[in-house]
Amino acid sequence: MIRKLLFIFTLFICSTSALSAQGYILDQIVAVVGGEMIKQSDLEDLYLQARAENSSSTGDELRCIIFENTLTNKLFLAQAKVDSIEVESSQVEMQMNQRLQYYIETIGSQEKLEAYFKKNIQTIREDLRKALTEEMITNQVRNKIVEKVQVTPTEVRQWFKKIPKDSIPLIPAKIQIAEIAIYPPFAEKTVSAVKDRLLALRKRILDGDRFASLAVMYSEDIQSATRGGEIGFANKGTLDPAYAKAAWSLKPNEVSRIVEDPSGYHLIQMIEKRGDLANTRHILLKPKPDAEETGKAMARLDSIAGYIRNDSISFSTATRLFSEEKNTRFNEGLMINQIESSPDYGGTWFEMKDLSEAELKIVRNLKPGEISAPYETVDDKGKTIYKIIKIVNQSEPHHADPDLDYAYLESICKREKDNTAVREWILEKIKAHYIRIDESYRQCSFLENVWLK
Repeated sequence: MIRKLLFIFTLFICSTSALSAQGYILDQIVAVVGGEMIKQSDLEDLYLQARAENSSSTGDELRCIIFENTLTNKLFLAQAKVDSIEVESSQVEMQMNQRLQYYIETIGSQEKLEAYFKKNIQTIREDLRKALTEEMITNQVRNKIVEKVQVTPTEVRQWFKKIPKDSIPLIPAKIQIAEIAIYPPFAEKTVSAVKDRLLALRKRILDGDRFASLAVMYSEDIQSATRGGEIGFANKGTLDPAYAKAAWSLKPNEVSRIVEDPSGYHLIQMIEKRGDLANTRHILLKPKPDAEETGKAMARLDSIAGYIRNDSISFSTATRLFSEEKNTRFNEGLMINQIESSPDYGGTWFEMKDLSEAELKIVRNLKPGEISAPYETVDDKGKTIYKIIKIVNQSEPHHADPDLDYAYLESICKREKDNTAVREWILEKIKAHYIRIDESYRQCSFLENVWLK
C-alpha cells in the first residue's frame, strides 16, 4: 500500500534529477502544446505509477496511452488560458490539505514524507498546489465541453442493442436497507465529565503547556491527533457552523472556550488565517454512553421492533416517529450510500463491499422483510448510534438489463457520448494551438491523424 501510494504521489512531486532510461534524458522536453511543455521525466513518473497499479498495458503501448492523455491535459490548460478559466485559491488549498493529510497518514508521518522526496514540507506543498491547480482547471475545461451533452431513453436503448452479448456489463449483487436509528441519551453527569476534562486541559494550555502536545495525548479525533490536533487550511463553509464561528473569532494562538458540534466537544486554537481559509488545531472529546444509557436505547429500539413485527405500526411510520437519523428519517428510512468510489454513491443501493462491518454482520443473517435486533455502530461523524434495520430490496448478480438497470446503463452511455464530444473538441482546438512533438514519441499511432499536422 505504501509503495503504491508513493507512486501515485509522484504524479504531483516529480523529481528533477537528470536520470536516463532507454536512452532518454528524463528531463528533456518531448512536446509543446501552446505554451505548455511536457517533460520526459513527467511521463516516466506516470509510467511507473501505471505499472505500480498493474496496468493491463505495458511497454510502448502504455507509454503512448500516457502520452496521449498528457497531450490532452496540456491542450486543456492551453485553451483555459485563452478562455481565462481559473480556479479559486481557497478550493485549491482545501483539496491540497486534504490530500496531503491523507498521504502523511498513509506513509506514517510528515518526516517520512519529507525524507522520501528529499524536500521540506513547504516545497512539497508548493508542488502539490501547482499540480492540483492544473488538475482543477482541466476538469473545468472538460466539464464545460460536456455540460450540454444529454442522452435520451431512446438513445440509451439503441446504444444497448449494439453491445455484443458477451460484452454486456455484469451487475454485482446489491441491497437496499432501511433503518431506524437513535442516539444514546447521555446523562448530564457524562457530559459534565467531558466538559470538566476540557476545562482542565484549557487551564494547562493557558498556564503554558503546548496545545499540540495535549492534542496528541488526549484528542479523540484520531486523524488530527497525530499532527498535534492540526486539521489544515479549510474554508469556513466546509466546517461545522459552530466550529467555524468559534474558530474565526480567535486570533492566532488564541484558544477557544468549549465548543459543541455534532461530533462532540472541542477546544480550538487558531494557527493562521489566509483570507477565507484558516488553519486550526483542536482537541475533541466525545461523551461515552454508560451501560445504563445503552440499555435504555437498546430496550427502546427492541420495543419499536416488536410493534413493527406485530403489525401495530409500519416500518416507514415508525421511522418518521422515532428515528433520529435526519438523513433517512423522511425517506422511509432508506440508508444513503456515502462511499464516493461506489457507482451508487448518493443513492440507496449498496454492494456488499460498500457496507460497514457492523451492517454487513447483521445483513448476512437477515432475510428480506425481517427486522434485525438492535445493534451499536457509529454515524458519519463518528458518534455512537443504535439501529434496527430491514432489507427492503435486493438483487442477484446479473447481466445489465435496460428495465432493471437503466440508471447504470444511462451513465455509461452518457460517458461515451461525453468522450465523443471531447474528441471532437480536441480535433477543433489542435488547429488553433502550436504543437511540437519530439521524434522519440512519433511512433505512437494515435498521433498520425490527430496531433501531427
